[in-house]
This record gives sequence, structure tokens and C-alpha cells, in this order.
Amino acid sequence: MKPSTTKYFDAEKQIASYEARNGVEASDFLKGLCQEIEGIVNLAYEDGFRDGRRSLLPAADMSPEEKVLEEVFLDLEAPDHLLGYPMVMEAILIAFSQWPKTMSVTDEIYPKVAEAYDTTPIRVERAIRFFIEQLWLNGNYKMLDLYFVNSISPDKGKPTNKQFIYHMVNIARRGGEA
Repeated sequence: MKPSTTKYFDAEKQIASYEARNGVEASDFLKGLCQEIEGIVNLAYEDGFRDGRRSLLPAADMSPEEKVLEEVFLDLEAPDHLLGYPMVMEAILIAFSQWPKTMSVTDEIYPKVAEAYDTTPIRVERAIRFFIEQLWLNGNYKMLDLYFVNSISPDKGKPTNKQFIYHMVNIARRGGEA
């Protein structure tokens, strides 16, 4: 495979800018550091980073539904560092694969996700619940409102795990449209 010629970080430009701003020549250490940063940043972007966030899978290995969910999660500014992120993605894909049958989240989906992650269904439920709580606390409020308008209980303020999973299935079925 031919390496990309696109540079997301150009060490020579950064060094030249530093020297022009400060009126001194950059040290060998600084030049070496900039070269290392260039290599890391450019490799990271070629390997799937987008908008400063890492995709779970390389784009070529993703199904259309996974690509849609990945886009929606990026729009929502979902906390992808949490354990619940890949688990909820897996749960949504399991529910999507069985559409139009509605699966029992507790009896069917959580055990399948737990098996995939070598854990228990209770831990899966808790990780997904925590993910949703964090998404509602720290996510993009405008996008949350756009995607989840009239679909959550005003009393609770956030969807249940089942509501979230099946709402995301519907979004994936519509190709990411709110």
C-alpha cells in the first residue's frame, strides 16, 4: 500500500515558524521532537483518527451501519474512552441485525455483549448505563436534542438503556438522519 503524501503536521513549517517568532535557530532537540510529532500525528490520522477522535475500526472494515453509528456518536460527542462505548455499539448492532424483531435487552442482548467482552451481563448493563449518563452530562446538547427529541421521558431526562439502543437502531436504519 502506497503511503499517503498528506501531512497533517509539518515539522519543517513548525520549526520555521518557531525560528521566525523567536529570532533564534531551533535546537537539535526541538527539531528532533518536531520530527517525532510529525510522524506520530500523520500516522495516527492515516490510521483512522478523524476530528481528533479515534474510530473503533478502520473504515474499510466497518459495515454501513457501523459507519452511520460512528458518525452519530461523533456528532453527539460521545465519550469514546468509556468501556460502555464499544459495548453499546455492539448492543446496537446486535439489535439491528435482528430487526424487525425486538429482542429482550436483559435476556438476549446483554448476554451476547458480555460474551464478546468476556464479562457479565450485569457489568454490560452498568457500563452502558454509565455511558448514557456521561453522554447526557457531557455530550453535544444541540445534537442530543436533534436526535432524541420527543423520545425521552421528561421526568428522567435521559433514555433508558433499551430506549437508547432501539432509538439508535432506528437512526442507523434511517442512515443517520435524526
